[in-house]
Amino acid sequence: MKRTLAITISFTGILFSALFQTTQAQTRARILSRHSTDSLFTPALQQQLEISYPIFRAYQYTDKGGTGYLLLMEKSETHGLDTTVTNLAAACIQQEQGGFKILWKMKDLLEPEESSIWFWSKYIQLQDLNGDGYIDPYVVYGSRSREEEGEYRRLKILLYNNGSKTAIRAVTGTLDEERSLQYDKSFSALPAAMQSYFKQLLQRISKETDYILAN
Repeated sequence: MKRTLAITISFTGILFSALFQTTQAQTRARILSRHSTDSLFTPALQQQLEISYPIFRAYQYTDKGGTGYLLLMEKSETHGLDTTVTNLAAACIQQEQGGFKILWKMKDLLEPEESSIWFWSKYIQLQDLNGDGYIDPYVVYGSRSREEEGEYRRLKILLYNNGSKTAIRAVTGTLDEERSLQYDKSFSALPAAMQSYFKQLLQRISKETDYILAN
């Protein structure tokens, strides 16, 4: 009986793994070149989509829902030889027959105690995180403080699942009491695979950037 149960559990695990790999194979994502981005998202289309900041990077992805795009946008100011990003925006757009549909948008800006803010695009990877056949777009960005050392300050991860936004917010500092790490309540309702992915992503960012997370 125990042997039969073990074989059944093993087969179920193999089957789930095979199904997950199949759905992963059905999804694709890539970064568009500057030429492709400008050709597709013309000034007229940007106005229609109410895109007001320059497009810094555009991702194209395909999944069970069709073709979609994740746009990262940055607004900057130049003072002398220094250029500072002051505003960020992102938009997830679905391509439909005869047009485009905005699935979600986000915006953020420099806070008074910050010197710069930018997308941490190295950590943005569009993929199917829970094997349901749909790409799970998310954004990662952070900021530096105005202090002389210019240390990291904010770190934020925004993800959208089934139309709902979930945020992970971190603030770092030299002292323990300056640090915080908060998960939206909706995080606990995400599929276990997604929760695990973003917790591991936080640890990876912390290790690779020396960003000190709150305990």
